[in-house]
Amino acid sequence: MSFLVPGDQEPRPAATDHEADFNRWLKDHRADAQHYFNIDPSRPGAALAEMAELGVPLDTWPFVLTPQFLSRGTLAALQTALTAIFDGIDTVLREKFQHDPGRICEALRLPRRDLHGIASGQDWARIARPDVVFDSTGSPWFVELNAGTPLGGLAMGTVLARMYGAWPAAAAYLRRAGASHVDTVRALAEHLAEVDRVDRSCLMVIGYWGHEDDNMPPHSYRGLVDALGRFGITAVAAAVEDLDLEGEHIRYDGRRVDAIYRFFDESDGSAGVKDDLWRQLMEHVCRDSVSLIGKRGGDVFLDKAMLAMLSEAAGSDRLASSAARRINAALPWTRMLDEVADTIVRQRTTSVLKPADGCCGEGLIFGPVTEQRAWEQAIEDAVAGTGRWVVQRVVPPPIAHLASPGPDSVAFSEYSTQTGVFAIGRRFAGAIRRCNSTLGLNVTPSLGAAQGSVHVL
Repeated sequence: MSFLVPGDQEPRPAATDHEADFNRWLKDHRADAQHYFNIDPSRPGAALAEMAELGVPLDTWPFVLTPQFLSRGTLAALQTALTAIFDGIDTVLREKFQHDPGRICEALRLPRRDLHGIASGQDWARIARPDVVFDSTGSPWFVELNAGTPLGGLAMGTVLARMYGAWPAAAAYLRRAGASHVDTVRALAEHLAEVDRVDRSCLMVIGYWGHEDDNMPPHSYRGLVDALGRFGITAVAAAVEDLDLEGEHIRYDGRRVDAIYRFFDESDGSAGVKDDLWRQLMEHVCRDSVSLIGKRGGDVFLDKAMLAMLSEAAGSDRLASSAARRINAALPWTRMLDEVADTIVRQRTTSVLKPADGCCGEGLIFGPVTEQRAWEQAIEDAVAGTGRWVVQRVVPPPIAHLASPGPDSVAFSEYSTQTGVFAIGRRFAGAIRRCNSTLGLNVTPSLGAAQGSVHVL
């Protein structure tokens, strides 16, 4: 499959005034910035002390220094869109399926096992990390939902924001600009204390599958453990395989485990270690001997077919016109590929193909950077294959002029950008920025995108 070069699109820089002002200030303080943000692991700058302590590979882990600034108006639009999309899915689940797992499975074309444990009393959207692209007008477009996930990267968003505090001049600049950071971990800790009754007497295990490839770097777990500790929650990171599931209570290193925070997916239904451990874990959850943070059946709400289902409902007369209008203003047109394959062949330049159960930006095929014949072949292969695919209207990520630390000096270059929004209890709870130095349409850390902090004004 051959692709066009993303640069052929001639992207135009679109830095906000606040970002441009910060960059100008940073250029005037470049020598001082280099001192505080020295990425040499043998002598890291003072602003990177926390990263160094967490084991972040400073010389290879890409990050940017220019913050993303969100105005009050942008935050209001973001929250309005977030609420509209979550409420819209609630309406579809209630009115079309009456929360019946079997009917939802059929609509999403999923095996019934993928909805294990779903009940109407569970809030599937209480912890989420939608991927948002802000268009040239500043309007938010939700290109991925990522609901039911334990918020990968949330600790690093806080770490990236705190690094400015170690450089007094930068901290003073942000104060003068009226910029502040929303501490996502604080919001998460307060939510866990209220909803899951997690307190200082509890041990929380941040769990992951140890026998599978993990897209979360070790410093992300260490950062979350440390951050939760600042708010009175005792946490450790451990593989699910290292938990003792045999007794009345789950134990880790001899200690009773009161809560497990999910950084792992569900059983794949096949015989083996993963399926056995999942079954044992769910037995504990069902008899309330442990609290599972992250919804049972949560993987379903990571499925992109949910967005296709909502987009189709908003495009018909099945939702109230006011709700449909808000959804259509924030959710790019999305459909299951096999329902629209014949017409999408002719809409290459405005479409992207996504595996319905994909994650981390893998497998995406962007029409604008794909040759027509390759696009036709991709559609043909997807329809003929066993996987499920969705097609979505492309929202080109804006191009921003950003600063990043280098081995010898702070450098400035252009990036395509996207924002990972953290939502806890269905409310905005901070964000982290993703930045692609190749100016590509696929902006994700798993494919090498840099990360940066997000501040609000």
